[in-house]
Amino acid sequence: SGTDFLKYPFWYKISYASGQGYVCADYINANYMGQELIFDSDSSPICSDAYLALLRKDGILSWVNTLVYNYRAILAGGHNDDISITHPEAGWGWCAEKGFDFIQTDWVGMCRDYLEKRGLLYRK
Repeated sequence: SGTDFLKYPFWYKISYASGQGYVCADYINANYMGQELIFDSDSSPICSDAYLALLRKDGILSWVNTLVYNYRAILAGGHNDDISITHPEAGWGWCAEKGFDFIQTDWVGMCRDYLEKRGLLYRK
């Protein structure tokens, strides 16, 4: 009917880090506004304070995935939903304090309640 709209309004790159080093998988050839950061340990360069600051400086949003698809696929260095249910400070709390803009979780209500109680729901 002549109305244009974005089918996928959130374009992003996925950044992986493993023991072999850093790889950025660019699946789309477009300007993007965010990166999903997938890392297997806290010492990964893509979850470093310096890298997150670089993203913020460039206006790129950071997205961490705390879902547990299986226990062999570590997406957020072990700071996942299963840990967050019993020790939220080690899961969602760590991700929020690290400075990620988005936390992808299966437990949205619990995550929100925890972050709100800790004053971490919004960055100041």
